[in-house]
Amino acid sequence: MVLSNILNPEDVAILVAVLDDYCRKFHIRMESDERLEAARCALILFENGCRDPVILSERLTARIRQSPEPAGTCLAGP
Repeated sequence: MVLSNILNPEDVAILVAVLDDYCRKFHIRMESDERLEAARCALILFENGCRDPVILSERLTARIRQSPEPAGTCLAGP
């Protein structure tokens, strides 16, 4: 996956916080494939304009729960 924009430190901090919270909430191990997939989904959502940490967290949780499909499905819907 190639991001069209460069992430600044604040962007990375938002993404890491959302991902860490998600993984803590669902008991996902740091080195798991499930965490990697959640990170990909968070990046896709973020790059497509979802930059508010609360909304990003909600959408990440909704996308992962709705579909075990690869991160590309993170683009569909709200």
